[in-house]
Amino acid sequence: GVSDRFLNLDRKVLRFYCSWGDQRPYGEEKQFVLNYFLVDDTVEILEVHTRNDGRDPWNSLLKRRPLLKGLPRQVIETEEDRKKNPQARWHWSELSIGTVIQVYHRDFLIRDCDQYTRDWMDKHG
Repeated sequence: GVSDRFLNLDRKVLRFYCSWGDQRPYGEEKQFVLNYFLVDDTVEILEVHTRNDGRDPWNSLLKRRPLLKGLPRQVIETEEDRKKNPQARWHWSELSIGTVIQVYHRDFLIRDCDQYTRDWMDKHG
C-alpha cells in the first residue's frame, strides 16, 4: 500500500546530470541536475553554478512536482478530471543516459547519473 511505498522509498533519490544548449545568439550550454524522488514520482531540476559565473543564485528551474510530458494543460482541472484523463508524465524507468526530455520547450540531454542511480537501474530496471 501507500505506507509500504513510503517506508521503502522515502529519501531515495535518483540523480541525473543533464545539459541544455541555449540556441539563442551568444547562448551557452548549461548544466543541470535532475533529482527524481522515488517515493512520489516527482522531479526537481536544479541549475549547476560555478564560482564567479555571473549568474543569480536562483538555481531551481523546476521545483519538485511531477515531470509532465509536454506543457501543462491550460485549463482548471478537478481531481476527478485528472483521474479520468491524466496527463502523461515521465517515469524513472524512461530516464537513461542519452535520453532527451523536454521541459518548458527546452531539450535536456541526460548525460550521466550517480552511482546510486546506476545501481538502482541495474536492480529494478
